[in-house]
Amino acid sequence: MSIALRRAFASIRPRRASAMASRSRSSPLARAPKDYPWTAVDEERPLDPFHALEDPFHADTKQFVEQQQEVAEDTLKRRGARGPMKERLKLLLDHPRRSAPKKRGKRRAFYTRNRGLQAQDDLCVTRGGGGGCESGGKEGEDPVVVDPTRMGGAIASYEASQDGRKLAYAFSKGGSDWCEVRFVHLSHEDEEALHVEELTEKLRHVKFTGLAWNHTGEALVYNRYPPPNMKKEGADSERQAEDGQDQGSGPDLGTETNANRGQELVYHRMGTSQEKDVILWKAEGEQEEWMAAGEITDDGKYLVVGITHGCDPVNRLVVLDLEEMGADVDEGCLMKKGRYMVDNFDAQYDYVANDGPVFTFKTNLNAPRYKLVRVDLSDESKINKPETWTEVLSQSDNVLKWAAALKGDVMVCDYLVDAKDVLQVRKLSSGDFLGELDLPIGSVTSFSCRREDSDFYFKFQTFTEPGTIYRVDTDKGMVTQPEVFHRSDLKDEKYDPHGLVTEQIFATSKDGTQVPMFVTHQKGLKRDGSNLTMLYGYGGFNISLTPSFSASQLAFVLGFDGIAVTANLRGGGEYGEEWHKAGSLKNKQNVFDDFIACAEHLIQSGYTSPTKLAIQGGSNGGLLVAACANQRPDLFGCAIAHVGVMDMLRFHKFTIGHAWCSEYGCADNSEEEFQNLLAYSPIHNVRIPECGEGEFPSMMLLTGDHDDRVVPLHTLKLVATIHHQMRQVDGGRNIPRNPVIARIETQTGHGAGKPTDKVIEQYADVYAFIGECLGGEWR
Repeated sequence: MSIALRRAFASIRPRRASAMASRSRSSPLARAPKDYPWTAVDEERPLDPFHALEDPFHADTKQFVEQQQEVAEDTLKRRGARGPMKERLKLLLDHPRRSAPKKRGKRRAFYTRNRGLQAQDDLCVTRGGGGGCESGGKEGEDPVVVDPTRMGGAIASYEASQDGRKLAYAFSKGGSDWCEVRFVHLSHEDEEALHVEELTEKLRHVKFTGLAWNHTGEALVYNRYPPPNMKKEGADSERQAEDGQDQGSGPDLGTETNANRGQELVYHRMGTSQEKDVILWKAEGEQEEWMAAGEITDDGKYLVVGITHGCDPVNRLVVLDLEEMGADVDEGCLMKKGRYMVDNFDAQYDYVANDGPVFTFKTNLNAPRYKLVRVDLSDESKINKPETWTEVLSQSDNVLKWAAALKGDVMVCDYLVDAKDVLQVRKLSSGDFLGELDLPIGSVTSFSCRREDSDFYFKFQTFTEPGTIYRVDTDKGMVTQPEVFHRSDLKDEKYDPHGLVTEQIFATSKDGTQVPMFVTHQKGLKRDGSNLTMLYGYGGFNISLTPSFSASQLAFVLGFDGIAVTANLRGGGEYGEEWHKAGSLKNKQNVFDDFIACAEHLIQSGYTSPTKLAIQGGSNGGLLVAACANQRPDLFGCAIAHVGVMDMLRFHKFTIGHAWCSEYGCADNSEEEFQNLLAYSPIHNVRIPECGEGEFPSMMLLTGDHDDRVVPLHTLKLVATIHHQMRQVDGGRNIPRNPVIARIETQTGHGAGKPTDKVIEQYADVYAFIGECLGGEWR
């Protein structure tokens, strides 16, 4: 290893000046910063000194990762709360839990189930009779159809055919977004006997897919991409990295970084090879980054397709008449024979229901909090004129999240009221109000119903209770109170839901906007500024943070007598599209200002103080945490950034990053967008305070080697930048610094599908790190 290399990055000191033991450890980079290429040919653009870390398969990057893993483990193994936190998490996770059942046919219902500490949720099916849900939610009575733990992976999604005899499921490994669709055939001789057969046919290179069966169960509509181009190590990796192409020959899908383009919407006939699948639609040419999602209507007559470009809640709307097509589903038929009801990206249209050609859609056209509209597909005058469609349910003061149709003239509507889920039952024909369910502050985390049934099931969670599945029947055209179908109960003796409090408070942001927060703590809290507090946020992509159960946050509250706070920032969907737009593109700084305002409010109100306050977020929330740590290092004692987007000038060049340009903008589009991104891009705005002028907060950056959503290079480049600047500022002096570590896992991805044991290990490390960095005491 070269002398220049060692000088560039000679040591890391993982310690907190007041509480952590110091120990120097070598953590070299691949080359000296001066040897790295520029981000672009424009000489005025900033250096990208750790550009070579974009190559995940290069020996130098692998060595860098191994050294970061050693440093992280050396830091974390000395955290006293690591063991107790792990045991508390096991207690809080060791309880039976399941999803709301999905009815299929006359004698089937499918659901996922975990008995407690299983690595992955099993996929189960009821034996039959009783409308498919006769077990009443009891554990252990229904057979397992798919056991992903035994298969060494996870179920990303699943869908059963209408008669319940065929099942398709997307199977992933290592946490990657890449999936393989597999099939199961279910048959029965009588009410009790059930035969489960795993079929040999598989669909590969599937990603960001829906699964839609036709009504006969003979064909499936799904999405796939061209296989990624893998290349051998030793080729021109720097040139490949410049244009976002793959940089190596990783052994597994999910470790490559090349951009995902050219998605296809495909029709697969059961019993045939994937090579014979019919491509209904393909993203190509100038539209190669577009995506399509297909859904078959409740009556099986139509394929409804939403075409998107980016992540904004807007789509083109195409409807294909499957009855008219018959067996003649051929190449490109969606483009040639589909009816383009909306041929622009002005608004979003989600299918709710149809009676023949008369369709009901949820839309945000001139309704940022959403409404329901109705159109007759056979009326030629309505094509591509959605402003003339009939309004069924007007926009209200609250956000309409979704609507689902039941038997008869009934639908269920989920509204967001100050970031809390409220379920209402209304008439499908007119939108007239029929009733509202009496529910506490919480979230609907899963929901199931069919157009042919009068009842529906939903799972409801709060911050302090793991979830109850309810059943509601609307058979008599009236709303009955929910009946408990299945309840999850925790085994931890220290857990007492009546001893926990959740309150909603509001902070005032920099521009006067009121920003809500949910604050959860044990009763008897003293507002003296001494409480360990974890502030969580996201603020992007129209995603709403509603009250949901988190075993790790509850373990923090119980173990450290801490406070768990969830902030509802602009950029999310809590108050509709106006709230979302106020935190995206050129308005992204509003999100950081909101988060900072929440932290200041918690401090000013006596909940906590800067040295007792940690911030946490993942993905877009990882960007949030890193940006706020850069902008206000004085305000936080600890920062935890999971799988964050850290290089805002180059994110669009890797995997699915191009889809985020609708949220962030793109540095290649214009100088204005470049400057806006540069102003907050985490790796370009690290400023390590000089000794005596303050301190950069303790920080843990987390990523996984199979994260092909936000690829690991973001985390690697940021941790390298922080350590390098620490070294530069310190000038060789042995100055105590707060620890900044990268926790890099293998065989994990962006988060979904992570085995339970790895989840426990991860959050034991995270909260033990937070606890010690903030001077907390485990209780």
